[in-house]
Amino acid sequence: MTKAVDTMLTNARAAERRGDPVAAQHAYVEVLERYPGNVRARGALAALDQALTPTYQACSPPYPYLAKLVAHFQDGALDEAAALGGQLLTTHPQSHFLINLNGAIADALGLRDLAIAAYLKALSIKPDYVDAHYNLAMAYEAIGEQHKALGFYHRAIALRPDHAPALARLGWLYTQRRNYDEAIAAFERALALNPGEVSALDGIAESQHQQGLLAPAIATYERVIALAPAREDLRVALESVRAMAGDWSSHPAMDAVCAVGLNGQSVPNFPLLGIDPDPAHALIRARTAAAAIVSEVGEVAPLTIPAQAADGRIRIGYFSADFHDHATMFLMQGTFREHDRARFAIHAYSFGANRSGDRRQALQGAVDSFTDVRDMSDAAITALAREHGLDLAVDLKGYTAHRRTRLFARRLAPVQAQWLGYPGTMGADFIDYIVADGVIIPADARTHYSEAVIRLPGSYQPNDNQRAIAATLSTRADYGLPETGLVFCSFNQVWKISPKEFDVWMDLLREVPGSVLWLFRSNPLAGSNLQREVAARGVAPERLVLAEPLEHAEHLARLRHADLFLDCFTYGAHTTASDALWAGVPVLTCAGPAFPARVAASLLTAAGLPELVTHSREDYAALALALARDPARLADVRARLAAQRATCVLFDTVAHTRALERAWTTIVERSRAGLAPVDIDV
Repeated sequence: MTKAVDTMLTNARAAERRGDPVAAQHAYVEVLERYPGNVRARGALAALDQALTPTYQACSPPYPYLAKLVAHFQDGALDEAAALGGQLLTTHPQSHFLINLNGAIADALGLRDLAIAAYLKALSIKPDYVDAHYNLAMAYEAIGEQHKALGFYHRAIALRPDHAPALARLGWLYTQRRNYDEAIAAFERALALNPGEVSALDGIAESQHQQGLLAPAIATYERVIALAPAREDLRVALESVRAMAGDWSSHPAMDAVCAVGLNGQSVPNFPLLGIDPDPAHALIRARTAAAAIVSEVGEVAPLTIPAQAADGRIRIGYFSADFHDHATMFLMQGTFREHDRARFAIHAYSFGANRSGDRRQALQGAVDSFTDVRDMSDAAITALAREHGLDLAVDLKGYTAHRRTRLFARRLAPVQAQWLGYPGTMGADFIDYIVADGVIIPADARTHYSEAVIRLPGSYQPNDNQRAIAATLSTRADYGLPETGLVFCSFNQVWKISPKEFDVWMDLLREVPGSVLWLFRSNPLAGSNLQREVAARGVAPERLVLAEPLEHAEHLARLRHADLFLDCFTYGAHTTASDALWAGVPVLTCAGPAFPARVAASLLTAAGLPELVTHSREDYAALALALARDPARLADVRARLAAQRATCVLFDTVAHTRALERAWTTIVERSRAGLAPVDIDV
């Protein structure tokens, strides 16, 4: 950074010495555009203002006014900046610098179309204008046009190879597209130019994280936090990676982590659901995230309410990045199959990776249209959804990875709901409804959700009653389990496990001779860390058995070798709990205050086993031990689960779909009648 600033300041001073105030002012302002805190550039501009004679009024545009414009912009007085910038453009319409600056002001005001037009005009006047290339790339990235953004970042870097911010942004784009080698190469180039480029170091950590390189990611996050200790989002990212690695070294400091994101800083919402059990905190963070998204989107053409379809069907759009072999599709495949196509026109919009597979193929055959919109801009997707005349748009991602929440901030349909993907409120005025049930959001928790609440009968969670379980004759030994003794299991992702439940599980192993704990090996580092935690608690390491990933039907088959599924506390089992129940394994849960800690309670209630829902750590531990010590009682629970599986509400795919359709019909009809969203019990 220092070398680049020195060069720019040298050029500015040279322009002053040769009597060229226009070039000098542009050079100093360029320094401030890239490095707003540079004291030398600010002082030089002020000195120019005082020293120049009235003859400088012939500058293009006049220097004092340009300095005033820059000051307005840097001070956040955007309305004043826009007004002055417009005045200057009328007399200096060919100033590429001024046009670009006006574009940046429009960008800051959320007028992205005007901003893009300004950047393009600046480049038509000066094609090698680096700042306009960079600004244009950021604008295209902000509206989801990644291909265009990539091109303009590359052009900015080709013109200025030492443009560290452009290299860092390029790296982030590659990270989003899962091109990790290219991402890290761009980040490393940025760091070579500027070792303090926080965005680049953060990007390397995220790329390592996404590739499962957890130990390097932890080390990199620690480095970047040392550079930017006030960044709460970095602290959340670090704790998220540590949780994935089963690294509980910082767990005593979790109270401090639970306090982040409560003061207006935007932080990643999803990882905190597994750390902070307080739903009031989740709402505060969600509102901050939603406000940031609205600010990013800026002004959008208002939605024209579509006329009713000629065939009378309600048009529903489901939006997700997970229309492939993913938990969302394991659960929803039956819903898509059973939707009443005579009453509903179903459109699926996929913005995730284009992954082939049986579930994606089945979905494509079960809907009226399936559109891969991954490489489409937000504006183009919005236009397509409006062209389809959607009555209802359903967000299946929320604040989870690979989301495109900006689409919903643009308003895709008159009614917008969130369901299934994100277990919590979105705190957003642009999401009208959340799908839940009476267990997930009881009356005393209603205040923690900004959306109107749809309470489905049974459980909010759909299930496919045609999910295949592999016809295998496997034995316990095939999975490293003892032939005798009780098998406790928890196939939750490792990041959901904390010392709180792990201590209970280790107590159970000590109290139940011959028992083992069967966990999912998310990654090698987590496996070794969990084995170390077992030994630290005085339990023989061989009593922890780690399961490797398997194809879904094979996984359901191996689950039958477990005796009791033990749920986690802060963020419990969701799809994994349904997997266990579908395979005939009872689930023991402890219902917490927030959505993620209540899903298994919802599922057990809908499966007819509410007695397996506890409400304190002590009751959870006591019931687990009682079931383990009473084989007849546990066998009775298993027998009832097996007998009820075909008839219980949880696995009645048709009934669940019809209830969902009644909800969709009700909220669409209310919208057509001009009525505001309200809570609905189906």
